[in-house]
Amino acid sequence: MTYCYAFKFRSSVYLFADSAVTHDAPAPVSTDAITAFGEASVALRNRRVSEGALKIVAISQDCMLAIAGDATRAFNAAQIFRSLYSRQTPIPELLAKVSSNLGVDDASRFEFLIARQIDSGPELWHWSSALPNAAVEVETSMRIGSLASWHAEMSSALTTMFTQGNLDESRMLVVLAASIQSYGLRDSLMGQGVGGTVAAVRLSTDGPEWLPDTNYVVDLGQLSDIALVSVLIRENGVAVASSFSQDVRVMLNSVNHGTGRDWMRKWQASVRSQFALSASRLWIFLGTTNATLLIVDAEAVVTETPIFTVARSAEWGYTFGMHPLLKAVLEEPLLAPDRGSLPFRITYTKSSTCLEHLTQFMAARQKQRGG
Repeated sequence: MTYCYAFKFRSSVYLFADSAVTHDAPAPVSTDAITAFGEASVALRNRRVSEGALKIVAISQDCMLAIAGDATRAFNAAQIFRSLYSRQTPIPELLAKVSSNLGVDDASRFEFLIARQIDSGPELWHWSSALPNAAVEVETSMRIGSLASWHAEMSSALTTMFTQGNLDESRMLVVLAASIQSYGLRDSLMGQGVGGTVAAVRLSTDGPEWLPDTNYVVDLGQLSDIALVSVLIRENGVAVASSFSQDVRVMLNSVNHGTGRDWMRKWQASVRSQFALSASRLWIFLGTTNATLLIVDAEAVVTETPIFTVARSAEWGYTFGMHPLLKAVLEEPLLAPDRGSLPFRITYTKSSTCLEHLTQFMAARQKQRGG
């Protein structure tokens, strides 16, 4: 199963996709018993769902697409779409050619969300193999895939809040990706076939911009029990090192990477080297207990900022040093949410101003409590 989401904002289109894949085998095997974020593989209707695919495909510098549904047929169709792609050709015309090349198979349906930049501005299209001649241009946002709970509309609710507020557009990709990763993990969406590492890309007039190097610091109920998940994206491929799964995983797709040998030959050594340093530009603290989401933009690839340090204590063990202020913010409980407010708290700060920012946050909380 899948959860993909896309939206247009100003001059850009944003795409997000989970990495859960459905297999015919009914039981998990040892190599993928859990995702990089510690979610257990699950059996749904005698099929197995585990982490394993990059569902965002690079078509060109001005076009990206996300897939849902039958992955084999979807990637085959994406390969055809990529081979036929021309900036001058309308999307419905391209998809009609894809459909004629694929033939009809109602038993194996799949969908695309297609983001494109043309001279008149950004485009977002939805297409389903069930209605091959009915490509629909999307005005603002859309999700595809299977998600039966209220989370199905959570991303659009977040988007509305952020786009109608004062969120800096340069932060949009990071905040949405972190939010989707956070509520997917905290509320155990793997049970609905959705989970794993969330990939995210922004398509602007400058081309695709993937999520920067990111370290997720996940508390497992208390700050003395912390896991580290590092995500690096290189040439449309995602590498993840996790102290949950205690391995390094690479997620590619057949359209962009073929067998993946060339990507592995080029990037494997440098990716493992960076993982060994535990360094990153973005540090995202996911509070699974207190429903907190703290994003620190270190503004460089580092292992420490004014509010924390991290060092390896073993092959998959880490020692964190936290400023008392950071610890206080992470332990601060979520206030009783007002109607329509988020079910978790988001704080975004830059390394150069993080102490000042967190001091102001805690002072405001003390004032709210009447202290």
